[in-house]
Amino acid sequence: MAVSHRPDRMEPVVWRITPLTTPRIHRHCPHCGDRRFASTDRFRLNANKQRIDVWLVCRCETCDATWNLTILTRTHHGDIDPDLFERMTRNDPETARACAFDAEILSRAGARTVAAEQVRIDQTSGDLARARARAAGARVRIDMRHPCRLRLDHLLATQLGRSRSSLAREAARGAIAVTPAHPRPLRRPVRDQMIILLAPSVLEPAACRR
Repeated sequence: MAVSHRPDRMEPVVWRITPLTTPRIHRHCPHCGDRRFASTDRFRLNANKQRIDVWLVCRCETCDATWNLTILTRTHHGDIDPDLFERMTRNDPETARACAFDAEILSRAGARTVAAEQVRIDQTSGDLARARARAAGARVRIDMRHPCRLRLDHLLATQLGRSRSSLAREAARGAIAVTPAHPRPLRRPVRDQMIILLAPSVLEPAACRR
């Protein structure tokens, strides 16, 4: 069965995807020669009169050598949000995490990163069991505030308890679609605000599948 032409009638579901680790930074380590650095979730601050420098301390995963990722440089104290400065001063984990994912900060430093593969998936709204009972299919929206390495087939296999081969058969007959449309949706990387349309057959219990 193909995806309904009336996706507005499908059960709305939201999956929130949270990377469990910050991106790995590829940068040459002068001590051991490896190229794997990760955030320590700690800041280093330096004050020169009214000018502030802030770095996020990163550590080589092989030899523990540290490298400082520049967050602020020679910034006047009055130009820094007081709440942000306080959080950096006490090494607030969520602030450090946000900086480690900040594409602009990483780009300024010339850092090449590899996104995390380990994630946590939470269903924050909707009810797949009700969608299955109504045989109405589901319209899933992705809430992913930080990037990760996750393909759609892996996500659906995990969340629906389906094999990737069975999902490929469903996609081939039009029972799985994404917006924006794509001819091979299962191969797409999962992105924030992606919409996934699932026909009722995709949600069927294992015993009912053919």
